[in-house]
Amino acid sequence: MKLSGTVEFFPDEGRYHYDGHRDCKVCLSPAESAKLKNICPKCNRELTIGVLNRVEELADNKLGRKPVGALNYFSLIELDKVIAQAQGVKGRATKAVEEQYWQLVSEGRGELQLLLDVPLDKLTSLTTERVVEAIGRLRAGKIAQMEPGYDGEYGKIHLFAPSEQAGPQSSLF
Repeated sequence: MKLSGTVEFFPDEGRYHYDGHRDCKVCLSPAESAKLKNICPKCNRELTIGVLNRVEELADNKLGRKPVGALNYFSLIELDKVIAQAQGVKGRATKAVEEQYWQLVSEGRGELQLLLDVPLDKLTSLTTERVVEAIGRLRAGKIAQMEPGYDGEYGKIHLFAPSEQAGPQSSLF
């Protein structure tokens, strides 16, 4: 069996991906931090340095460069988070999200199959158009917005722009 790629979470979701200062709600890329000499622009205290800063420090090539022969990788969001975003609810621990999640996985498919392999036209018979659209965006890497994690705050990956958000009640009508 030959490895064809990996499945990963978005590194931006990590709690210490970017540099920042949680108390001041300041989140900065390594380049922005360097310009500020790693000092918070709001309170003048030292920033908490994130993982990406260290990765860039150790790397011998530019961020985003893909070496020849490198395997593919897929960045995913958990299925219940995808459903919650499609429904326009903040948390994934809601009854509506849970019901739709179990409806999808009870068809004998696991999360990875649903998120990566099942053809979108087949998913339309299992769930709402909005969830199918969200899965399609995730597969295509069409992320509307990324809020990187910093100084202990988890990052957030948004499949829909704020202007596209469905209200939590829209799925009832």
